[in-house]
Amino acid sequence: MILVHAEKCNGCGICVDYCTVGAIRLDGRLAVIDPERCTDCYVCLRNVVCRLKALDKGPLEAFADIFGHVLSDPTETTAETGVPGRGTEEAKTNDVTGRVRPGEVGVAIDMGRPGVGVFLRDVEKVAKAVCAAGLVLEPGDVSPLGKVLKDLRTGEMLPEVRHKYLLSIIIEGKTTLDRFPEVIKALRAIEGRIDTVLLRRHHPPRRRRRASPAHRPALRIRAPAADKGQGQRRPGTPAGRLTRRRADRTPPSLHRKEQAMTHTLHRHGDRESLKDDFVWLMYQSKGINDKDIAPKARAFVDAAEAVGCSNWGDVKSGSILKLSPQEIKERIGDRSRIRGVLNSREQVTRFLKLVKQQDLGISVVVSGLLDEVLEACREADVKPHTINYSLGVWGRRDLLPDDDTLAITTMCGHHMISARFVRRSVEDIRKGKISPERAARRIGELCPCGIFNHVRATRLLARMAGKGA
Repeated sequence: MILVHAEKCNGCGICVDYCTVGAIRLDGRLAVIDPERCTDCYVCLRNVVCRLKALDKGPLEAFADIFGHVLSDPTETTAETGVPGRGTEEAKTNDVTGRVRPGEVGVAIDMGRPGVGVFLRDVEKVAKAVCAAGLVLEPGDVSPLGKVLKDLRTGEMLPEVRHKYLLSIIIEGKTTLDRFPEVIKALRAIEGRIDTVLLRRHHPPRRRRRASPAHRPALRIRAPAADKGQGQRRPGTPAGRLTRRRADRTPPSLHRKEQAMTHTLHRHGDRESLKDDFVWLMYQSKGINDKDIAPKARAFVDAAEAVGCSNWGDVKSGSILKLSPQEIKERIGDRSRIRGVLNSREQVTRFLKLVKQQDLGISVVVSGLLDEVLEACREADVKPHTINYSLGVWGRRDLLPDDDTLAITTMCGHHMISARFVRRSVEDIRKGKISPERAARRIGELCPCGIFNHVRATRLLARMAGKGA
């Protein structure tokens, strides 16, 4: 866990606002770290939030501590998979890996997201439930969870890691179409027995795997989830089919207005605020198309800049909200994974056309509202290979912040932005200490991978500060 040098700490409390899981508190004039809750995500260290350098890295010696740090710090890479962040390609490269084939349903259960965190003992409860229902889990060389499971078939966890608290981890697997409803039932039955939230998604491939991924980008798309106060419509089900929410698990704000979710960490907000928010990612797959990446990554950057991409970055170095574009370009290497944001469907169409012309042989992921992304694909003459549908946030939804704050924090895919820091920024705007635009950029600097949309965030923060919410 993070250490505090008591002789340097003056009790200013700035670090408290930055912690994504609330593991820092003040005890008089001294910052204190909760050893059970600190995830070692290092957001406080990476952004040098303490100018007195009172915060420092603690030792990472036990397997559980090392595992937790690598999964919680997006700049770290899982050795077995070669993927930074949470260590898995998921369905992003399904067009070249064929992990999920026609007739199968891929399932990804994001435990602890968005921004709540999770004990591995709760992950075990869910893993056991879905395994019993017919989900076949991915092994450790594909998905990090497999490294801490004693039995991949049953979901039983290694005893020595059950106590560990992570920022998030994904339960990944697949099942057949006929067993898929049983997996959903199992999740429904177990969600009331965990002390965290989970994001449910599934990704069926649209057609059989073909070559030339540059011409058939894998689209990881979140279908919108709407709430009218009566219940929640589950994406992928016929219109009008509603599932009742458990009243004691539902934040009051979710009953007030229609909400939608898209992309990484399920970007939250109403449809109006999401219609001009699109994320793109270039994704290589280990052992398939992961050679000579640097020039291809720079070509993706060229395409993004040509269409006016408002933010982009490499998780290993940071985004252009914190570093100059030239600095990031100079640091691009063969392990880089470039991603960014676009602010209109027209930009997405032009970007896809350019990437298609480049024919780089790398999977392309585009995320946004489903109908908007599919229309952009049609306009660019690109046929989607795989679509990732969101089934929303389940479990302890009462632990989530209000809708407006969630709309900001979920613009960082690895959740490096705390709800408390967003609320502090809104207060600073109200007091005239900072403009909405500067506040949005300040928040966006915490997101290292480049998918924070500061243009959208500026509008949201101005609205939040103006209405007193």
